Amino acid sequence: MLFRSPDGLQFALKAEAGEVGYKGNLIVQAFLEVEGKQQGGKSAKQKQRNELGPLPAIPVEIVQP
Repeated sequence: MLFRSPDGLQFALKAEAGEVGYKGNLIVQAFLEVEGKQQGGKSAKQKQRNELGPLPAIPVEIVQP
């Protein structure tokens, strides 16, 4: 899950119990969703999804809750 915080964004991930102790890198692809524009400057009902690109690798470790 993705949450907004005063410092930016936070990820909350859930793992199966058998994967405790796994270490690796999380690769996240970022997108920005904006409202499309029609001729005449009116907003379109459909949103456009623009790719921002991958974020730097995020090191993760799965631990007991």
